[in-house]
Amino acid sequence: MNNNNVRCCCGDPRCLAVALGRWVFGIMFLFFGLGKVQNPAAFVQYLLSDFQNTWLPKWLLVPYGYAIPFIELGIGILLLLGIARNAVLFFTGLFLITLTFGQIVLQKPIVFNNLIYTLAVAALLFLAEYDCWLLPFGNRPRVPEKQPGLG
Repeated sequence: MNNNNVRCCCGDPRCLAVALGRWVFGIMFLFFGLGKVQNPAAFVQYLLSDFQNTWLPKWLLVPYGYAIPFIELGIGILLLLGIARNAVLFFTGLFLITLTFGQIVLQKPIVFNNLIYTLAVAALLFLAEYDCWLLPFGNRPRVPEKQPGLG
């Protein structure tokens, strides 16, 4: 899609749909992170017990387990505010891929949920040009549509 032809109107259903999708993911990750950040050590112990019979090494799981709550919290805040939207959506997709990998290793059926989340994040990134409900920090300014007959 050509960004020069998009005229973002905050009442446009496409703009509203993309914003709602971003806000849902923002709230979801914010509360996932808040639930874990209160006691990251307990979350790491849960993670280690879940993966104890897999080939993934403890030295890899422990730092990843401590990082997850803060990653989720950061993603949630940034998505809600719309700061650096494209970079955050891309990072969210990568993060979901790592979570999906872990669920595949555990052979849990939640893999399908992660797949749907990843596809929804990819769709939001694809439709980012319609997202006008965001803060300007880290987002490129829109190029106004040229009016016929004007310079």
